[in-house]
Order: sequence, then structure tokens, then C-alpha cells
Amino acid sequence: MILRMASRLLWREARSGELSLILAALLIAVISTTAIALFSARLELAMEAKSNDMLGADLRLQSTSEPDPAWREEAQSLGLNTARILTFPSVVLFGDEMTLAAVKAVDDGYPLRGTLKVTQDAQQPGQAMSHGPLPGEVWVEPRLLALLGAAVGDPLELGTSVFTVSGIITEESDRGGNFYNLSPRLMMNWQDLDGTGLTAAGSRLRWRILVSGDADAIEQWRGFRELLPNQKFESLEDGNQAVSRTLDRAKRYLGIAALLSVVLA
Repeated sequence: MILRMASRLLWREARSGELSLILAALLIAVISTTAIALFSARLELAMEAKSNDMLGADLRLQSTSEPDPAWREEAQSLGLNTARILTFPSVVLFGDEMTLAAVKAVDDGYPLRGTLKVTQDAQQPGQAMSHGPLPGEVWVEPRLLALLGAAVGDPLELGTSVFTVSGIITEESDRGGNFYNLSPRLMMNWQDLDGTGLTAAGSRLRWRILVSGDADAIEQWRGFRELLPNQKFESLEDGNQAVSRTLDRAKRYLGIAALLSVVLA
């Protein structure tokens, strides 16, 4: 008898159209939450990939003294791609003009991630590069040329060496944001470091080992040995807190949007 009564009430509600309205609301709720969940997942992946490009690697080790070569050897043994970077401020001279520059020495593995674009003419778009400048050459930002009154092909003095400007940097996605990096960039080859005399004791040097590759191998490399007091790892969570906070806020916003869509439905 209860089943017959339930069937009669169900049929009556169905004929009145109220069940159709409820089903439509449920359908809208399911579709909206599914769509927002998929969009949120794609947005998270895109933001993480972009932030890694800004970092220049999946993980990097920063040190104020030259890291033990065993770190790089261990990363290579794990099948990871590696690159070395050394950054420091220095004065660059051209004739009677001089200015402070943010010098960046890179090895043959650079860049691992991100975009590096260089051009011969500041009025033309840059071309993506898969390597740094050649030995004896430097790439600079347009600001540096403007401050010195120099041009592509001119010689610049850096330390005890002279380098030829062979390109203009139009994009460098992994550039940091500290005080010295507000100065115009000068990028040089790692092999030219010893000849400049700028890596002596007392210089404000920042050494970095960049790695990219399999996530499990990166975590294994991260636990290779204990860090020294002047060393630290930099990743999306460790070295780019602003991007990490933005990503967390985006996740919360999309979660609220999904909840609101259910309530409205």
C-alpha cells in the first residue's frame, strides 16, 4: 500500500512539473561543479608550469659559496637536466662611461625552462635561444646600451676582461627580483668567469644549480645531503611565495564559485 501511494505521489509530482524542475537544478549543479573542477585543475597546471618557467627550473639550489660539484654529479646520475648560474653586481665600462649591471654567467645547460630571447636590433622582436652567449661575447639589455651609449658590436670592459656585445636581451623569464637585478642585465658565458677576476673573496656572488626532469628523481636529489647554512632550495613553494599565494587564492576562489553554483542551482 505504501508503494502504491508513493507511486501515485511520484506520478502526480511528475505531471505537475516540479520533479522536472528539481532534476534540471541537479543537472545544472553537477555540470557547473564538474566544469569548474576541470577548469580549476587546468588552471592549476598552467600556473605551476608558468611559475616553473619563471623559476627557470623545477628546482634549484642557491648558495652564497660555490656548491660542492657532487650536487651536480648526483643530479646527472639521476637523469636530471642541469644548469649552473652565477649572478653578481659589477661595474661595466665603455670608454669613459660606466654603470652598474646585474651580471649573470651561464653554462652550456642554460636555459632549462622559461624563455630567453635575443635580437641584434632593439626595434625588432627577439628570437628564442637554446643556449647562452658564446665565450668572449655578452648579451645585454637595451637599458645598459642606453646608459653607456654603446651598440651591438662594441667592446665592454668587465673586470679585467673585454667582451663584445653580440646581442640584446628582449625576454628573460627566469630573472629574479632582488635589488641588484633592478640594474640592467649583462649575460656572459661561464667559461669567461676566471678571466674577469670578479669571483674573488668578498664579491657578492649567488651560485645556483638548476635541475629539471622527473618529479621523483628531483625529490631524491633534494634529499641527497644536508644543506649548509648558506644554502637553500628554491621551488614554487620555497622560492616563489608570491606565485604560490596567488595559486592558493585562485584555488579558494574557484572552490567558492563551485559551492555558489550548487546553492544557486
